[in-house]
Formats: sequence, C-alpha cells, structure tokens
Amino acid sequence: MNRSIRAHLSVLLAALAAVLHWTVTFFTDSGIFEVPPSANLSDYIICRILVLPVLFSFYCGIARLITAKDRKTDPFCRIVLRALPYLPVMIAAACVKLPQGYLSNDEVLIATSALHLEHYTWFYYLTTYFYIICFMIIPVYLAPIVIKLLIEFLVIGYVIAGIEDVFGKP
Repeated sequence: MNRSIRAHLSVLLAALAAVLHWTVTFFTDSGIFEVPPSANLSDYIICRILVLPVLFSFYCGIARLITAKDRKTDPFCRIVLRALPYLPVMIAAACVKLPQGYLSNDEVLIATSALHLEHYTWFYYLTTYFYIICFMIIPVYLAPIVIKLLIEFLVIGYVIAGIEDVFGKP
C-alpha cells in the first residue's frame, strides 16, 4: 500500500496544483478579459472546462521531470533533454522579436476576439479557444506566444528523440 501511495503521489500533487491554479484563474480572468464571462457564457464555460486538463497535463509533466528515476530512459524526460539545446535559440529569438511585436495582424485580431470572448467565423473557433485558454492559464497579453513556444519546445524534443530512435544517436 505504501508503495502504491508513493507511486501516485506525484499525480496527486499535480492534480492539487492544477486545481489550485484553476481556482486562482477565476480571480485573474477579470484582469485579462475585457468583458465579463456572461458576454459569451457558453464558450467561456467550454474553455474553463478545458483549462483543467491542460493544467493537469502540465503539472504532471513537471512532476515527472522531478520524480523520474532514470531521466535518460523516461520518454518525457528524453523529449525535454533533447529539446534543451534548442532553448537558447528560442529565448534569443523571442527576446529579439517580442519588442518589435511578435503578433501578426491576424493574431492580433484573434487575440482581440479572445479577450472579448467572441469569434467571427467557424474558422476561428479552435484558434480563439486556444487563445482564451492561454489567457486563462497565464493572464498576460503574450500568453499565447509563451504557450506556443512551450509547445514548439516539446515538439522539437519529440522529433529529435524520434529521429534518434530510428537512426540512432550520432
């Protein structure tokens, strides 16, 4: 029984962190969104529900990085380790690009729509939901960019780890 509790402790802590973060975002939403949730309650509720599993996945990943017994063989740790050399490049590009305006005109339109909890056409549903969820998780204007960079970081690590699996380490 004791071993079972230890094995699931990181998942329980991740769940607790996710619920705590999710609860805090109820209070931070009013600081980022320019309209109350009642302006588009159905989309707000859908995004609010989607935020919890996203946060849980994020905190499970953090817990896995911390508690992994063998970081060289754990699949998630391998992905992060393979992406680490790309991190300085991403940080440098972000530092150069962010002051000049990282968002294109289209992204500014989508961000503005998300901050008003609205979308214009069916095409913007998923993109607007992504932006709303990003703003809920990190209540700052550049939240979608930060989360895109995190996803890009993980994709690079996944691709490099996959290439190593197929072709071997150089």
